[in-house]
Amino acid sequence: MAKRVANVLRAVLSLQQGPGPAEPRVPPLRLLAPHIGRLPMPEDYALEELRGLTQAYLRELAVGTP
Repeated sequence: MAKRVANVLRAVLSLQQGPGPAEPRVPPLRLLAPHIGRLPMPEDYALEELRGLTQAYLRELAVGTP
């Protein structure tokens, strides 16, 4: 259930960003991370979500977007 909520949250935050370039919209981590961290997930799901957040954060750092 928490994994589905995480996916819905990611989708809603992506849609709230508004129109952008042709690239897939990625929600800002500053909005997504606090909510994902509060979801009650089994350890393996939490690690998977953390891995995805970490990769997105590193991409933001590499590109230099806020």
